[in-house]
Amino acid sequence: MLDMTCPQPADIKSVSYGPHSWISELREELSQYVIMALPLIGVALVLIPVHGDPLYGGILGVVLILLPLPVVVLLRRDARAGVWALIAGLTAITIVAVALTGYGALLCLLALPGLLATYLLGLAAGMATSAALSSLVFVVVHVEPLLAGNDIVVAALATLWGTSGLAWLSIKPMEIAMEWSWAHYEGARDQLEQARSHRMVLHQTLEDLTDANLNLVRLNERVRALQQVAEQARKTKEEFVAKVSHELRTPLNMIIGFSEVILQRPTIYGAAPPAALLADIAIIHRNSLHLSRLVDDILDLSQLEGERMAINRECASVSDVVREAADAIAPLFGSKALKLDVEVPPDLPLLPCDRLRIGQVILNLLSNAARFTEQGGATIRAWADGGEVMISVSDTGPGIEKGNLEKVFEPFQQADGSITRRYGGSGLGLSISRHLVELHGGKIWCDSQVGAGAAFTFSLPLAEIPACEAGARRWFRPHSRYRERDRRSLAPHQVPTARVLVLEQGDTLTRLLDRSGDSLQIVTVGDVQEARRELEATPCSAFLVNDTPFDRALSRLLQFEDLLSGTPGLACSVLGSEETAGKLGVVTYLTKPVSRDSILAALDSMGRDIETVLLADDDPEALQLYARMLFSAERGYQLLRATDGRQVISLLEQTRPDAILLDLVMPGMSGWDILAARDSIPALADTPIVIVSAIDPAGQPIISPAVAATRHGGISAGDLLACIGAMTEILSPVD
Repeated sequence: MLDMTCPQPADIKSVSYGPHSWISELREELSQYVIMALPLIGVALVLIPVHGDPLYGGILGVVLILLPLPVVVLLRRDARAGVWALIAGLTAITIVAVALTGYGALLCLLALPGLLATYLLGLAAGMATSAALSSLVFVVVHVEPLLAGNDIVVAALATLWGTSGLAWLSIKPMEIAMEWSWAHYEGARDQLEQARSHRMVLHQTLEDLTDANLNLVRLNERVRALQQVAEQARKTKEEFVAKVSHELRTPLNMIIGFSEVILQRPTIYGAAPPAALLADIAIIHRNSLHLSRLVDDILDLSQLEGERMAINRECASVSDVVREAADAIAPLFGSKALKLDVEVPPDLPLLPCDRLRIGQVILNLLSNAARFTEQGGATIRAWADGGEVMISVSDTGPGIEKGNLEKVFEPFQQADGSITRRYGGSGLGLSISRHLVELHGGKIWCDSQVGAGAAFTFSLPLAEIPACEAGARRWFRPHSRYRERDRRSLAPHQVPTARVLVLEQGDTLTRLLDRSGDSLQIVTVGDVQEARRELEATPCSAFLVNDTPFDRALSRLLQFEDLLSGTPGLACSVLGSEETAGKLGVVTYLTKPVSRDSILAALDSMGRDIETVLLADDDPEALQLYARMLFSAERGYQLLRATDGRQVISLLEQTRPDAILLDLVMPGMSGWDILAARDSIPALADTPIVIVSAIDPAGQPIISPAVAATRHGGISAGDLLACIGAMTEILSPVD
């Protein structure tokens, strides 16, 4: 309940804005209305006689007219004093009127001061005023016996307390309404302040998000630029590796070819060369082959680091893979009088792996053991450990310091700088081995102590492949009954490897997929019937047709539409050596370094007698090498030499050779220009040509003019849009 007492002016200033201040303002306005009404009532009393005597009414009217003057003065100084003066004045006027007129009913007018006290000063002041006025009624009645009477007293008291009660009843709902209004107002104001705070936080958050978005855009642009730089660096690296391999293969072709000719036919130069010279040439030949393998290792490492080498998984016997590697490296151990022990149990389960790559890893480890071991030998072991197969190669060599155990797996890194000079090697074998093992999902590590040898161990995940029947019957068991599983399977979840069927003549696309680094199971077939059998027997993730020209590849793909139920089919035209030779209109395409047997086989494949051979190469040493190779065959070949295309044209005008060995890269008029000019030179058009070049046709930037896709039943609109979006993203030039 609110305190209805009217505060002083000083108190009013200290009271905060709320229900109290609202009630105070209402009381002030009500006081002004009462003060304004008093002169009007006084004028009415002056004009209206009371009991026929105008003097009494005039006196009371004048008093009512003058009463507001002191009340207003007091209200300006002290609001409560002014109100009490007003109440006292009205009470005095009422008593005087009763005394002058002797009319007892006028005592009922005392209800007006009580009513004003309740409204203007509060409930407590109103009750106190009503009690005081009630006492005054009894005093007046006691003083004036003529007014004595129960009726007058009862009427006066009933009027007095009745008006005070009605005043309290009218004020109380207003107080409650004001409290409710103020409570809701404060709640709304708090919610408004919270909304403003939230709005401010939201605005700041939006500003922060805007700044973060701008920074993200800048970072994306930076990442895109760095990606372009990285892509350009990767392309530059690939081009560098390709060029280096080209530049290395050309002189290697000379070294390997000449040394091979000398070792196979040492009498081609006349008298038999001394044994010491042949021994030196054998060393040259062996180291040249080692250098050639080093070039291949560099290319393999480049593909592995670029994640473009794939593994062709098949179920292989661990025992067979290990023993094949041991048999291949046994001569190296025998040449140093070292012992090689193989401890592989025959009952190991089949290992899903790339047989060639795992054999390469084992060969690298055995080769290192043979090179670094002077006494004793090496032992290779294999065993099953849970879901993995462990293969270990341990030796009795000098061992490796603990701080260099991880260093030996880095490219071109070995335990110390003197090892390369003393034992040989490039430091690539273990790095390539680690990449190959990790491609299979395995790990490789080394345990060693100085002076106690080293043990290299690698693990490969094992998955047993149960034998099954061929054809559709493998899915059915006539005597088996269905039994619902009552527990969750504990078998590990196996993610199947995508199986891709490739139809092509040769292995160009297959080798390209091998280098891509994608985990694919690649199955290559050479004819349509075999492809149909594979599609009918085993489902595949994709079917690829590689043929030249592209129209024939697409037409061959459409022949399998009835078998490609949900399997996408792709047609492309990737040129290999044979396809490149067919496209260029030459007999064959040989990539350097070439051997004597490959050149002789190319000449034999022409199906005609070859007497005169034109050798075209800008390198005089290459011309000399080819001449030695052909002379060593003792077939009586007559050789013509040309170092550029113009000399080839000039020689063709003088004589007509039976075959041409042509290099593509020559100064002035290149081999490409000669091939382009065949139609205009009759002698050149009728002469079979063998390309001998260091340029690998499968390694060119553009290897297929187009690619087409098909699927049995057609391609839906959504799939078509997805394909368009994906191909647009892949084939569009980088901004």
